[in-house]
Amino acid sequence: VGMVDGPVFRLSVTRSSVGIQFGGRWYSECPQPPPESTATMSGASNEGMNKRSMPRQPVRVGVIGVGRFGENHVRAYAESPFSELVAVADIDQERAHVVAGKYNVERCFADFHELIECADVQAVSIATPAHLHAEPAITAVEAGIHILLEKPIAATLQDAEAIVEAAHKNR
Repeated sequence: VGMVDGPVFRLSVTRSSVGIQFGGRWYSECPQPPPESTATMSGASNEGMNKRSMPRQPVRVGVIGVGRFGENHVRAYAESPFSELVAVADIDQERAHVVAGKYNVERCFADFHELIECADVQAVSIATPAHLHAEPAITAVEAGIHILLEKPIAATLQDAEAIVEAAHKNR
């Protein structure tokens, strides 16, 4: 249950529904979008979004890091009609296989680089420990993939600044 804000899209998970804000539109099974006070880092707002309209195509998503928090991302994407979960990655390959099997994900990797190289991935959730956020986040944005980071953005100011700089360079 909660909100995860990213620089490009937002995931909202409650006990009974899932909502995704992507590309300036809010797609949700929730009766209302989250309050305005939870605007994304990009400054997007919920104003003017049609929460009942379906995207023409689901957002194709991968999840990097499928521990406790990462599995919540996997579950949310797997259950949402607004996303298509296409791959997962975790340094613990056995864990990646277990989660992939549980949620019917065809591709799982021990190396996040392989997930990022998948041509059909449009966005990734990065749910690794904070000290491991920088490399996958920077690699993904440099590959043109939208990212959603679990908070905090990074364990160090230097890593956080590098992530933000990469995101600005690769808009």
